[in-house]
Amino acid sequence: MSNEQNRERITTFAQVEQLDRDHPGDMVKGYLDGFKGAPWPETDPSPAYEHGRRNGVSDRTGESDEDQGAIARDYVRRSRASLKAGKETATKAAKARGYRLHPRLAPP
Repeated sequence: MSNEQNRERITTFAQVEQLDRDHPGDMVKGYLDGFKGAPWPETDPSPAYEHGRRNGVSDRTGESDEDQGAIARDYVRRSRASLKAGKETATKAAKARGYRLHPRLAPP
């Protein structure tokens, strides 16, 4: 029986990463079970399993929930910030070495 009503809401990518560290392999197993429509496990599953299962069911049915959208938005935000930081760092390093960037590649 699912204890999903009592679970902590997972709304950030950092929480997903922590679940994966705390319960290695459970998220993937849950995803596969949810995607296949397998019966709920007899034992109380880990939060990582439950999260993976919800994503598997979502991919199978095409229906997602508010928490999954929040995680996706957080992932995109983090990715964009990382790319921007990387580009700025590369630009500074190139200038420090005396390289000139093509005008289309240079930041505004």
